[in-house]
Amino acid sequence: MFGLFSESKIEKLLKKIESRPQDLFDQEFHFLLKSTLATPKDWSKSQKSALIDGVLSYFSGMDGWDYIAEDSWQNIFYFATHNDVLECLKLIAEKCDDVLEASRLRKILKEVRRIQHRQRNPIYDINQTPSVEFKDIGFKLAVIHQLMFEENKLHPKFDVHLFAEEYTKHCIDLERRGASDEAGEYLRNLDIPLSLLEQVDVIKLSPYSQLYHCVCFPSPLDFMFHRYREGGYVPIKEQAVEDLAFLPNLKKIYLSRKLATEIGLPENFIQALKERNIELVQL
Repeated sequence: MFGLFSESKIEKLLKKIESRPQDLFDQEFHFLLKSTLATPKDWSKSQKSALIDGVLSYFSGMDGWDYIAEDSWQNIFYFATHNDVLECLKLIAEKCDDVLEASRLRKILKEVRRIQHRQRNPIYDINQTPSVEFKDIGFKLAVIHQLMFEENKLHPKFDVHLFAEEYTKHCIDLERRGASDEAGEYLRNLDIPLSLLEQVDVIKLSPYSQLYHCVCFPSPLDFMFHRYREGGYVPIKEQAVEDLAFLPNLKKIYLSRKLATEIGLPENFIQALKERNIELVQL
């Protein structure tokens, strides 16, 4: 009699998952899951497999033109930041560990644990206030590249993928969005100590720097009309003339011939370099 009652609850649970309600992981589902899995011997292996398949398929499928896989970054982030759902997945993995499908769930949970560790121990401080306010973001990025990647003096080195893993306000999906304006905001507000700025005597303009990868600085219209945004090199603009005062010991700026011909530098900036005896060198 007890076996029939348990089987009925199991079938009810599996049917609820199969119906794919919008609020599947509510309190009722959590209670039903805990009560049925409390006696895993009442579950057949096929039922355990169906449970894992059903739960994972709930988080996969088409979203517009995009296919969301069960182990996609979007889902990993969701699990890492929604403890109620995560506890359900952990319970299923624990009680159904004797079926092949459990390996898929364990792999996902392992990645979730890694992301949670990164989010609890971030290396990027998104709440910085810059001690020096650059007028031109393109010039500031050139200075950051020099200090961070050429001279290894400014830390931590920026990696947009690690930044996305640490960011907890919402999911930064680089694969679907292309570039992150949150990363751009971080670099815009990054504090560069005056002591480091005074050490800069050379700047190598590098449009292929890792710094620019998947980082963007969109205008308000981008949010209205563009879903997918592209990162890339940010040119130096006319306002950079005012920023030269932050680099009192700057002597040379190196740029490639391709950068000089295809993108170039503002005329007023070139003139300001001459007035300060800063040499502009084409490579």
